[in-house]
Amino acid sequence: MYIFSSFRSRNGCSPGDCGCCGQDSGPVVGKPLLGVNHCVGHIEMGRLVTVAKNPTVLYVSGGNTQVIAYSEHLLKVRTISNDPSPGYNIEQMGQKLIELPYTVKGMDVSFSGILSHIEDVAHRMLSAGDCTPEDLCFSLQETLFAMLVEITERAMAHTSSSEALIVGGVGCNERLQEMMGIMCRERSAQLFATDERFCIDNGAMIAQAGWEMFQSGQITALEDSWITQRQVEVTWRD
Repeated sequence: MYIFSSFRSRNGCSPGDCGCCGQDSGPVVGKPLLGVNHCVGHIEMGRLVTVAKNPTVLYVSGGNTQVIAYSEHLLKVRTISNDPSPGYNIEQMGQKLIELPYTVKGMDVSFSGILSHIEDVAHRMLSAGDCTPEDLCFSLQETLFAMLVEITERAMAHTSSSEALIVGGVGCNERLQEMMGIMCRERSAQLFATDERFCIDNGAMIAQAGWEMFQSGQITALEDSWITQRQVEVTWRD
């Protein structure tokens, strides 16, 4: 409500000028509610900016990790990790690559083992001079990103996809974009990615997804404004 009131005061508009309200919480009284799934907001902003048509999506952030594909008016999660997410672990320094646990089973990934391993060996390795803190961070990033690239490629093969889109806060990491780009080139696919202006959480992505919903006539009843992570109805795409 503070954002809405601030927008009104800056632009000289009244509540009547608002056609609908797209957000991931409560409605503006008297206006149609568009219950925007936060993840869908990231995806639609990425599609708008990059002009990707029907990509396999790697959604990677400090909160969660998902590989998502669109089929028959549904965005379906192909894989999801409930372990600590990459955004929780990643740093961008270091030069020495240290072997770390690598846990990928099909399209499932687990990050908890690698974090526990780091916590277990870090003090001993640092005290012995076997590596630097930067080396550990570098190795952690490289290993996690390799796992993400592998499951995304597997999802692309499963869906016969020729496009990949990276969204979410960690998606603006240039090393992740580089590794994903290598994978896409090797399979003659195209990578789409953006920078921190669009990857990091922002109100515009909710507004964009809400606008698409409103244009297609998809309105959310308040009692139905809960969120599912497994699949989301998408009425505005062919």
